[in-house]
Amino acid sequence: MHKPNKGWLELFRTYPLATILGVNAIIIFTFTLLGEAILRATLPYRIDYYTGVTAPNRTIQYPFGTITINRYGYPDTEFDLTDMRPRIGYVGDSVTYGIGAGQGFRVSDLIENCMSIYQHMTFGMVKHDITDIDRFVEELRPFSLKTVVYLMNLNDILPDQRNDTPLLPTVAALVRETVDSMRSKSYIYNYFRTRIKEGLMRHGYGHNGYEAIELFPSNNDPSIRSFVTRINAVAEKFQKQEIKFCIVMLPYEMQISKSAEEVYKSLGIRWDETFLDRGTQKRILNYLRSDIEVLDGYYAFIGPNDTVRSRSMNKIGQYFVYDKGDKLDWNHPNRIGHQYLATYILKERFCGLGI
Repeated sequence: MHKPNKGWLELFRTYPLATILGVNAIIIFTFTLLGEAILRATLPYRIDYYTGVTAPNRTIQYPFGTITINRYGYPDTEFDLTDMRPRIGYVGDSVTYGIGAGQGFRVSDLIENCMSIYQHMTFGMVKHDITDIDRFVEELRPFSLKTVVYLMNLNDILPDQRNDTPLLPTVAALVRETVDSMRSKSYIYNYFRTRIKEGLMRHGYGHNGYEAIELFPSNNDPSIRSFVTRINAVAEKFQKQEIKFCIVMLPYEMQISKSAEEVYKSLGIRWDETFLDRGTQKRILNYLRSDIEVLDGYYAFIGPNDTVRSRSMNKIGQYFVYDKGDKLDWNHPNRIGHQYLATYILKERFCGLGI
């Protein structure tokens, strides 16, 4: 008969708590390694798709491409402030930055290739939110821009009362500041993070923990109006500096694709009855100042008189990132999507751009 190991028994008698903790730690560590191995082999997406890896020469390498960060901290090659050509600055969020496309394939890069009479500067996600009006405008002042093109993502719209610090956004911010560096390092952390995020999205919340106002425009008209009021104030600030301010409204994939609508609906994502028919964009257009030049990017993908046919032909993942990383992603155009947007901007000669 097998006899218990006397060394372990003696250890347990002498240090019972430490022994129990040690054994449990070994078990947890073993199962963690096993879980990491299983998820590494079975997860259908890249956990580093949205985070990338820092590389030499101030570059970040992503699965979709590379993005250079210049000495000013913006996602572009070095700005030449001695260049006397008129300067166009592109601002926005991660779409402008180039998530899903990479440098050289973004709207700003593609327009730059066709419009060399201007110096094009991609600012992407500036340090100060566009609705932080004074600091946003001041941040761009040193670059002596003649034109600012704002690529407006619909999830830029946030609730009015941001000073209330509701629980979910507070927790989301705390996670980002503390443990979220594990997102691209641990498959287990990434797996549970993704499941929680998707659960929140099914209940109508965005990536930042705030309600996804853009998906429910009928119930959130006051918040949309408040957001646009701040955009109008930004435009007025630029106007006083003799800087042209233009807006490109970016669509969500389920708006321009019937198959995307069906897939995301099957995953439990909800929106109101007006959203697919540009309900959010229509409200934005209604409240924007009439002297702001604005282009609806929806029509880069949809024929103006053939909506049903265009939506049925546009397949999920054709123009937008789909199932590549650790999130349900209906707002990041891929390289083809950026190409369509840039082509539409140039075709419409929007904001003085055109060939």
